[in-house]
Amino acid sequence: MKIQSGLIAATLVLGSIFSVASGSTDALADDARIIKVEIQDHKFTPDRIEVAAGETFVLEVSNRDPLPEEFESMALHIEKVIAGHTDGKIRINGLEAGEYAFIGEFHADQANGVIVVK
Repeated sequence: MKIQSGLIAATLVLGSIFSVASGSTDALADDARIIKVEIQDHKFTPDRIEVAAGETFVLEVSNRDPLPEEFESMALHIEKVIAGHTDGKIRINGLEAGEYAFIGEFHADQANGVIVVK
């Protein structure tokens, strides 16, 4: 009986720790700046995004085209397909100063941009 009681107590403690951790993660997500980006006619608007070094932000990408597009950045190791007429979110944690190119892989000759970190 003591082993079972100890196991239950340990489970409750771990459950409390995980719920606190996930709550703080949600709070961090809510604090991240939202940057809206549109894909239309196979082009990103804006195609130049400026953020501060170390800033966490979320790109809310709205694909206004009927065809899917893949947001890809080799520099950031990101690939996300966004179906036509849908939205997608891409969370980017604090970056070092520099420039990080991104493209719409399905229309790379037209859809390209850069994140500038200062």
